[in-house]
Amino acid sequence: MCCIVVQMSPPLRTATPLLKLVIIGGFVTGIALAGFGVWLVYLGATGRTEFSFFGQTFKSTNVGVTGIFLGAATIVLLVRRALKSLDQAS
Repeated sequence: MCCIVVQMSPPLRTATPLLKLVIIGGFVTGIALAGFGVWLVYLGATGRTEFSFFGQTFKSTNVGVTGIFLGAATIVLLVRRALKSLDQAS
C-alpha cells in the first residue's frame, strides 16, 4: 500500500483557517445581502440609489435590486480573491 504525504509550508498552515473563515463569512454576507434584496423587491421598496462599489458603478430606482447587486458583487470578488490567494500559495 502506498501513501502520498504532502507537507504544507508553515505560513500556509497558519493562514488556511483564517482564509476559510474569511471565505465563509464573506459568502454568508453576500448571500444575506442578495436575500434581503430579493425580499425588498418582493415588498416593492423604492428609492433612487447610486453608488460605486470596488470600481463597479450602479444606479437603480429599487433598493432591492441594489441589495442583489451588492450580494452578487461581494461573492464574485470574494471568489476571485480566494482563488488568486490559493493559486499564489501553491
